[in-house]
Amino acid sequence: MSSVLAIVALIQIAIGLIGVLIDATLGTNRDYFHKEFAIENNTIYVFTADPGAMGTAYHYFYLKCPLPLNRYKLELIDKAKWVGDVELKDSDDGFDVFNQRDEFGYRVSLGGVGCG
Repeated sequence: MSSVLAIVALIQIAIGLIGVLIDATLGTNRDYFHKEFAIENNTIYVFTADPGAMGTAYHYFYLKCPLPLNRYKLELIDKAKWVGDVELKDSDDGFDVFNQRDEFGYRVSLGGVGCG
């Protein structure tokens, strides 16, 4: 009986390791979904929510506000439709959003958003 349990345990461990290897090699690029950019004196955090083939992908732009004890709070700036691998560039009152081919996507204003 104990030898059967040992064999089942070894099979479960092997299947678990195969799952970890598959996730490590074929898993998504985590940097694609979470990025930070320095715009003026602000840190802009971008989260990309991509539900897959059945939904629309969005970029969520947050202002990263420092808190005591090395913590932070995210203040929502804007939500916009997906443009691909996003890059941000400073503009007059906020930032401009570009895709990986340096094509302009849209402008986001920082007006009214602050760490106060």
